[in-house]
Amino acid sequence: MDKGRVGLEWVSAAEGPRFVKVVTDFSHRIRNFGPVGRSEGVDRQLLLRKLEAAKLATEGMKLRAAFAKQAREMKESSTDFPSEDKLRATLVDEMDIFETLLFLQKNKNDIAELAELLNLPAERVKYCIDTLGRRKIWSGVPYGNSSVNSSGS
Repeated sequence: MDKGRVGLEWVSAAEGPRFVKVVTDFSHRIRNFGPVGRSEGVDRQLLLRKLEAAKLATEGMKLRAAFAKQAREMKESSTDFPSEDKLRATLVDEMDIFETLLFLQKNKNDIAELAELLNLPAERVKYCIDTLGRRKIWSGVPYGNSSVNSSGS
């Protein structure tokens, strides 16, 4: 997604006019992009899957914990903003894990097929499946070298 579609502004409750300006400016900027995916040139089905994976990732504890840790570090060290690289790496990791889950739930159970669908190396797909198992999110039967037998949650 284009970075311009995301914004973070700190506005005090006492800054009503500033809040209105921030929201209005952001709304205009988003409107100029048009529908999500169009300006980015992203296939609609891919976009929907990525959005569903993002929803699942943000509902999980891992991302919330990463943001909480960054917020605590900001407060303790009086820095302006946390490391974008750390947050991005956590987000990418969680997105891979939850996109894998979405395919597992659709009975896509061959590691090679999953790797191709997700555009990830097979070892990464195995890592994602193992992580889902450790978190007790996916309870599929253990897989061999090339496939995963699904009995998903």
